[in-house]
Amino acid sequence: MSLVDFLNGLRGAGINAAVGVVLSFVAEWLPTWEQWDARVKRVVMLVLCLAVPLAATAGLAALGELNLSDVEVWWAALLAGATAFSANQIAHLRQLKP
Repeated sequence: MSLVDFLNGLRGAGINAAVGVVLSFVAEWLPTWEQWDARVKRVVMLVLCLAVPLAATAGLAALGELNLSDVEVWWAALLAGATAFSANQIAHLRQLKP
């Protein structure tokens, strides 16, 4: 797998995997993570889900694979991040109690 393939993966299906790896390190190395409010954790998840595809898009642009002036490139990255966040939250929705 090349760097370009890896970065393209982070702009799609690999978002949740990357965020999961980051959050697992955060949960392990930050002792207060378990005490944080669930709303704060959701905001952290949202920020990471949006940041990962945007950073991958910037990386691909730096490698000359994407044109930064193409607005659709950025919208695709934001949509992928929002979709990843939504899928994550929907998966956990069953755990919420009324």
